[in-house]
Amino acid sequence: MRFVPTPLEGAFVIELDKREDERGFFARLFCESEFAAAGLDTRFVQINNSLSRDKGTLRGMHYQLGEAGEVKVVRCVRGTLWDAILDLRPGSATFGQSFGAELSAENRRMMYAPRGFAHGGVSPPRNIDSCWNTERERIIFEPISEGTRCSVTRTAHQTDRGSYE
Repeated sequence: MRFVPTPLEGAFVIELDKREDERGFFARLFCESEFAAAGLDTRFVQINNSLSRDKGTLRGMHYQLGEAGEVKVVRCVRGTLWDAILDLRPGSATFGQSFGAELSAENRRMMYAPRGFAHGGVSPPRNIDSCWNTERERIIFEPISEGTRCSVTRTAHQTDRGSYE
């Protein structure tokens, strides 16, 4: 794996090293020792999966503050996702700055968002399938805990100016 630094302190785009032969390829999605050597968190307790059926579906920005903060590693397994992160860590040199990258089934990139970052994505095409690892367990559809915030997931509509609302 290659851990490519983003402009945001502590955040990375992870590129897979594919080992190819006549059958196809093999690549690691996670290796504890490689993550640790890059100075990244290595403990993940849950892997989540989401499907965005409609073109322009917006998910995020989701974030957890204080003790609820968590690391996320996001990967698109079908289609293409524009993935975005925002540094919300007080005192960080990159506080308030954002970064986005295309994650797709084809490019096999992953986004590493450290604790204190908001995370979200938008699906330009239909039927986007993405997965993300988290270091904390989440109970889906339970009340939001203290320090956790998430926006309502909705479908974005293109305006006559060509941007998403």
